[in-house]
Amino acid sequence: MSRRLGLIIGVNQYQDPAFQTLQFAENDARALAQWLVNEKGGKWAPADMQLVQGATVTRTLVESLITQMCLHQAEPGDLIFIYFAGHAFINEQNGEGYLAFSNTRYQDPATALHLFSFVQQVLARSRAGEIMVFLDCFQTGPAWQARRTSPYDASPLLGPATFNLLQQCSNRLFLCTCRGNGYAPEQSEQSLGSFIYRSIVGLCGPASDPATGTIGLVGLYKYLSGSLDEQHRPQIFGQETMMLPLVGTLPEAPALQQMSPHSNSAPLPPSGLLRTPQTASAPLPGNMQPAAASPSMGPMRQAPAATAQLSPSNPAPQSAVATLSEQQKQQIDLMQNQVLQLLQAQNYAEAYNGVEQILQLVPQDSFTLMLKAQILRAAGRLPEALSIIEQLTHLEPENPLIWSMRAVILSNLGQYEAALADIERSLELNPGNPETFSIKTNIMARMAEATSQAGQQPMFQKKQGGPLSFFIGLLIQAAGLILGLIGTALPIFIPQLPLPAAFAAIGLGTALLCVNAARGAYLYGFTRLLLTLVFCLLPAGILGGLYKLAYASIIARINANPTLLTPILLLAGWLGLVALLPLLLAIGGLIVGAIRGKRQ
Repeated sequence: MSRRLGLIIGVNQYQDPAFQTLQFAENDARALAQWLVNEKGGKWAPADMQLVQGATVTRTLVESLITQMCLHQAEPGDLIFIYFAGHAFINEQNGEGYLAFSNTRYQDPATALHLFSFVQQVLARSRAGEIMVFLDCFQTGPAWQARRTSPYDASPLLGPATFNLLQQCSNRLFLCTCRGNGYAPEQSEQSLGSFIYRSIVGLCGPASDPATGTIGLVGLYKYLSGSLDEQHRPQIFGQETMMLPLVGTLPEAPALQQMSPHSNSAPLPPSGLLRTPQTASAPLPGNMQPAAASPSMGPMRQAPAATAQLSPSNPAPQSAVATLSEQQKQQIDLMQNQVLQLLQAQNYAEAYNGVEQILQLVPQDSFTLMLKAQILRAAGRLPEALSIIEQLTHLEPENPLIWSMRAVILSNLGQYEAALADIERSLELNPGNPETFSIKTNIMARMAEATSQAGQQPMFQKKQGGPLSFFIGLLIQAAGLILGLIGTALPIFIPQLPLPAAFAAIGLGTALLCVNAARGAYLYGFTRLLLTLVFCLLPAGILGGLYKLAYASIIARINANPTLLTPILLLAGWLGLVALLPLLLAIGGLIVGAIRGKRQ
């Protein structure tokens, strides 16, 4: 059965002051996501919709969510919808387009999403039947002005290379609109950006196909083109050969031969079992003091939350309690309520004592064991909490809450793969629980963060500084030195040659030596500094050798032909220059690269 999978992204505030604060991006993202999953709106499955917004929207998280949805979750015949509201910019060096997230630095495109790589490495490889990407972007930076053909033209963001790639990949479509730029601010209607407000109005019916009642990209585009002003009027890029509707009944998935792993996805934000802990108000027995938060736990270090799911009014199955008398059941219910209140008050010591008293009466009661696991987890005794959860998985293997708790503990221990497997098990048992989806998304975010901290290359960033790069740098340095030597030798051996030709060779050789030295040390560090040092020692050695071995011969030639004085002084001066200047530039590049975090 075909599905609709959505990823909605909105960012108002950015750490880099180069990106001005937006007013409506997050409102637009939230409103669109809510309308799409509303039963009176788009009727999308909430489990298939992900909303991320605010400071949590980083390149690492977005890449992880996009990869999961497009490459692992999507099946043939599925419709993928990605909406981005925020800043977009064009790299002033290479003209490539990027999407900016909360931690993006304008001068460092590696912290943003490279659109060409996104199309090439994700959209072109996805098995989804159709992928729609809506870019509701504020056009940031001076590079837009030099490339746009109209005041609000969005085409420079994609560029010719991406256009060509989209022509080769059918049903990979971009709809772009100008949220604002240096000349036009954001505009709103009913506290929403104009584009999203009109889009939701169109999706409510005016953009529908009269024959089928469905709403596809083309129908929405026609409606928006007639109802929006010039600034917000959308542009479509790509070619559509099959129409999968945004609203209305989806056709059956076509039979395709490609196969790849499948997994579910999850919406944000975090809550419930993933709340941040607070210090207990009383000491815990023995070594039951709350554990201090550690970097390895990060935001996944949480308190005994989700108490609404663990309340006696809606308890997990309790076979041990079922054999007790009615009076004993009431007594245990009362004690469990007291423990829950102590948990909510962060009084872990009294809560732990209360749980132990209950377990003396009903040692195998699953609900009480879950309470105990919550307390141990809050105290930082994760292995003991995991041991209790393992016991519960044997007592009640069909209880989804137990698998969710196990996933949270495993993620706190850094066992992300096992945690994902457990959260998938919980989703199989209870597919409609939004709390479980939130847990899954947070586990994925922590996994992406751990991968990034481990030094693995980002998905959309090319690997740099390998043997091939070093060899190319060596060739450039050698070419620069040879060109310079040729340029300085020409006036000596061919005096009739025009001086501009010699100076052109000298200038090009010097530029190659200096630029490659500075760039290499800036990007790749100490190894390139050593390479520069070697190529600085060579001209120094040549100059010293000429002085030691050929000084008398040179003086004799100058006396015989005084016109050689200027070319020989030029040769000596150039050798001295390239023996020192590239090394100084490389040292500067090394220092600046270390400060700016460019080292690979």
